[in-house]
Amino acid sequence: AKPGQTVAVIISDNTRPCPSAIMLPPLLERLQEAGVQNEDVVIIAALGLHRQMTDAELEEAVGSEIYEQYSVINHDIDDVVEVGTTKRGTPVEVFKPAVEADLRIALGHVEFHYFAGFSGGAKALVPGLASRATITANHSHMLEEGAEAARVEKNPVREDLEEAAGFVGIDFVFNVVLDEHKQIVAAAAGDVTKVHRHLSQVLQEWGLVEVDQPLDIAIVSTGGHPK
Repeated sequence: AKPGQTVAVIISDNTRPCPSAIMLPPLLERLQEAGVQNEDVVIIAALGLHRQMTDAELEEAVGSEIYEQYSVINHDIDDVVEVGTTKRGTPVEVFKPAVEADLRIALGHVEFHYFAGFSGGAKALVPGLASRATITANHSHMLEEGAEAARVEKNPVREDLEEAAGFVGIDFVFNVVLDEHKQIVAAAAGDVTKVHRHLSQVLQEWGLVEVDQPLDIAIVSTGGHPK
């Protein structure tokens, strides 16, 4: 980061428990130290196909002080730029302000995801800031072999979204792992793929339960509010 650059900071929307208000201050402080002006930073809520967040929800997501000092906006699935097509045929269209920024930084949290393997990493950009066509095409691979929780290698959804995000690129990622009380218990920052793989491994070691035989009954929860 350096003076004169425009920076897009991608955060999760309010369907995810990612603690953006805790993660943003040290990140924005580092940008200020590097000479980036507040007016050159836009904080974008990655909605995917979820509804737009209200102004009050955006303020709550980032904290009142940051909301007053920075531009905080919703991703728009119709205001996109076409940047390529993946080898699986996904047309890659990404939110224009993110594509045009000089520097792209993604915040997120890594958890088990039932068809992308894990959340976090490049997922903030695609499907997070993608068009309806891109998201629909990428998610169509969820029916293929390998699209399952806790799997990255040979997972068609994860491989496709990471290829798609690579057309635009994420310069820096800051991801965390949360416990059952939504408290941060692990964090990593830097290269988008290395950070994601590291925290995925941490999560597997802490949260993956091996079952060696079929169960009579399984009681399952999505993890509570806001899910």
